[in-house]
Amino acid sequence: DEEQYSAFFDRAERALEPPPRVESYRGFYFLSWDPEIEDLITYLDDSRLWFDDFIDRNADANGEIQIIPGSLKLNIHGTWKVLIENTVDSYHFGPTHATFIQYAASIRHERFGEGEVPMRERLKQQFGFDLGHGRGHMSNARTDIVGNGGNGQDESAHVGRFRREAVTRYGTMAANIGSFAGNFLIYPNVLFPHGNSIRLFWPVSPTETEVTVWLAAPKDEPPGDARHERVREYILAQYVAGFQSPDDIEAIESCSQGHRAVTYPAAQAAQWSDLSLGYHHLTGGHELRMRVFWRRWHADIQGPHGLVRTDDWESLDEYERTMAELRAEPALRR
Repeated sequence: DEEQYSAFFDRAERALEPPPRVESYRGFYFLSWDPEIEDLITYLDDSRLWFDDFIDRNADANGEIQIIPGSLKLNIHGTWKVLIENTVDSYHFGPTHATFIQYAASIRHERFGEGEVPMRERLKQQFGFDLGHGRGHMSNARTDIVGNGGNGQDESAHVGRFRREAVTRYGTMAANIGSFAGNFLIYPNVLFPHGNSIRLFWPVSPTETEVTVWLAAPKDEPPGDARHERVREYILAQYVAGFQSPDDIEAIESCSQGHRAVTYPAAQAAQWSDLSLGYHHLTGGHELRMRVFWRRWHADIQGPHGLVRTDDWESLDEYERTMAELRAEPALRR
């Protein structure tokens, strides 16, 4: 009741502090507490191609999407950095999601007469892209796991246009991108998994991460079979009782337990998340999308924002030279 307040009460003095930078892109709003950060279009860089594709795959005829009412909220007892690895890494899929692979193989067997061995071979046909500024992308092969696209829709004309643009930017490997376009990260804390959903996560503490997940759909999609199929696939994969999220959460929390164990001398070997097969060169490799994130994160921790390139290191030797030069320059030290 306004009359209960003194004439000296000033709402502005008690309002929430507005972020210095807020910009929007195709209906999504981004904010930053860094007043000197580059504009949003520049910041998105190559991820705009994949962001546009995510929206277009889930949009109506007018190019608009909606967020289906409701959200999934998760509290994971683990570090947010392992969540990023989990989303853009393909190594974990086979051993972690064995039950889902069996389920998907049974679906493909019903539809195409295909067994589990071809299914496992298909999972090996994955590759990664460096989208710049710490953003990685994991793509699957052109034939989708369950055979009908990650968002329950058939391929459409824009998928062909997207593939042609991706080939122009990344080479012929991109021609194999499936109608389910994979998972990608907009650094530092927005993930787009499964071609149809959005994950926003916040580190609550070094050992806890809060995650909110939303499902996207065409703005004018009416209730019916298409909506039912979309929600069904979302629940089967990502819900707390689904085929994938419980496995992922268990893996993230187990890894984080191992990282915390480094306080004990006998567990010092567990201080690193060694997600690598030892590859030297990164181009087109399975590890590229994880390494670009860690490069950007390390550069942000070690050096001033914007002064360290992270997208042109061909080897660990070049990385070490870059960071040594940064540390040797007195004006750039923190």
